[in-house]
Amino acid sequence: MEYVPIGLIIILFTIFNMNINTLQRNQERIESKLDRIIEHLGLPEPYIESINDELKDELIKLVEANKTC
Repeated sequence: MEYVPIGLIIILFTIFNMNINTLQRNQERIESKLDRIIEHLGLPEPYIESINDELKDELIKLVEANKTC
């Protein structure tokens, strides 16, 4: 009888691990598709350094005001 809890823990861990692996694969697929879309459209890589201070201030104000562009 003392093996039942251990078996249940192993089964739950296995199920949890499979779900994590599925989520990771889905995230990799989505990132790959987005990379291909960005490349196809010829968009530059988004770098936070390329945003000037004025735009950063405006974005911060919009976020604080809970507004979108």
